[in-house]
Amino acid sequence: MANELHTKSLVLKYNSTAIARVDNFSFVTNKGTVEITNFDSNDWREFLAGLKDWSISFGGMVVRDAGVSNDYDDLLNELATNDTPVSCDIYDSDALKTIMGTVIITSLTLQASVGEAQKYTGSLQGTGALSFS
Repeated sequence: MANELHTKSLVLKYNSTAIARVDNFSFVTNKGTVEITNFDSNDWREFLAGLKDWSISFGGMVVRDAGVSNDYDDLLNELATNDTPVSCDIYDSDALKTIMGTVIITSLTLQASVGEAQKYTGSLQGTGALSFS
């Protein structure tokens, strides 16, 4: 019987700097298809594998301490001022695995209620191929 995987720590690195220990995370890969149906397909559609893409959605808690890099503010500044894709690493300390690629920040949302911790969510669109280690 397989063991369940319980992740205790995911670290998101942006431009080689750890920016967040995320508390929720979604990594999505897609592969499109190209229809190649023709008159010899016997009434069945036929497809070839097409282009692939990937994206990341994540959330974390905003931390503002003197002398500590502010992950949310750094990401917000990057979103507002930089259109250049940057490197992104997702490190799973339990599995000792890293997913690496190049991303563009596509959204960043700050969420806060009176008397509760500020949290943020973000979306990163992958550009180009992924690598794993």
